[in-house]
Amino acid sequence: MYRILKAEMVRANISIKQLSMKLDITERSLRNKINGVTEFTLSESLRINEVMNEKTKLNISLEDLFER
Repeated sequence: MYRILKAEMVRANISIKQLSMKLDITERSLRNKINGVTEFTLSESLRINEVMNEKTKLNISLEDLFER
């Protein structure tokens, strides 16, 4: 489970639905990835990092955001 990603989603006020739309994947797929059932692709990880940094203005590193 990606606790930091979940926390940053709350901080950025971005929902599973909103983020899944930005990634062009289903909400279920995103939930599975966040919960560690399936893996994020590199392009998904990079896009999530971009979205989170745009929303929070914190410039969180990819490594920190996806720390388990």
